[in-house]
Amino acid sequence: MIIQSLYDAVSFKRGHDSRTEAQYCARLLTQLIPMGELVWLDPMGNFALQVGKPSRTLFVAHTDTVHSGEGINLSYEKDGFLYAQGDALGADDGAGIALLTHMMHKGVAGTYLFCRGEECGGIGSSYIAELHEGWLRQFDRAIQFDRRGTADVITHQGGQRCASDEFGLALATALSEANEHLLYAPSDRGVFTDTANFVSIIPEC
Repeated sequence: MIIQSLYDAVSFKRGHDSRTEAQYCARLLTQLIPMGELVWLDPMGNFALQVGKPSRTLFVAHTDTVHSGEGINLSYEKDGFLYAQGDALGADDGAGIALLTHMMHKGVAGTYLFCRGEECGGIGSSYIAELHEGWLRQFDRAIQFDRRGTADVITHQGGQRCASDEFGLALATALSEANEHLLYAPSDRGVFTDTANFVSIIPEC
């Protein structure tokens, strides 16, 4: 399922507030609702779902891509990798969406948050931090899948701390132990993703 979800995610240019993003989000939500309970869908188009018993962990991905436009995005596979044809691939954050979809399909307990407008400075997550601050405070940790490569667990975004070294190391160790081909480590070289807007609310982002 994860491969199909990834192919689907990178097949569309989803610039923020584009028609393609809106259509994709509506279809994605329809696909995810059978896997988890819809917690809320806000006026900005952000949405959250719960899988299993309530958890102190929030998993996050964003629905927009870096594309300035909309429509079909062409890609091809070579040697096990996906490449774009003439534009950005959109694995940022199509890969994150595919991971969250796969985790939900496997019944991994937690709350799953899908944010709009990350590529435009975290518009959706800023809205969530303001509108849903009380709801966010129930979580001890927020883990966003929005990083190139398979090595970094980010502890700083834009030079500002977003997670403790202890948490970063614990998460990096758990990921590395899950697969012998992965070698994660804490990194202070993060730039920005939605969880930067939650650091004053959730202890570990």
